[in-house]
Amino acid sequence: MREAERAVDQAESRLGTFGGFSSATLAYATAQVRHALGDTEGSIASLNDHFALRDSTDMQRTKLIFSSLLAERQLEAGHLEAACATRNAVLDEYPEIRSGRMDRQVAKIPSLPSPYRSNSVARQTSEHARELIAK
Repeated sequence: MREAERAVDQAESRLGTFGGFSSATLAYATAQVRHALGDTEGSIASLNDHFALRDSTDMQRTKLIFSSLLAERQLEAGHLEAACATRNAVLDEYPEIRSGRMDRQVAKIPSLPSPYRSNSVARQTSEHARELIAK
């Protein structure tokens, strides 16, 4: 992964992107590899890098899909309040960017795992999603 990062950095310094593979794309790919290897915290860090590196012209729908993925990983790592904050940001933008894939992501939010049902922030996020689904 480090060699790929260096190669993309070198290519970007000359061309902006290399074959459509930007630093943001590399950060996303790194997040996926880290998660597949069981490194959830590293995956979260790489997804955060991805968002920092995204171009302002990137599709909003893709941002929401990747943000949903980040929220799932944050919850998996036990970062409940961070996951709720990420999900709430997705829910705030969701009405403007509806798609089948986002509809499925948002539909999953209200069903909280039982350990989190007593958390007020998690319940609020769940209710926020229910309200949007009902519209």
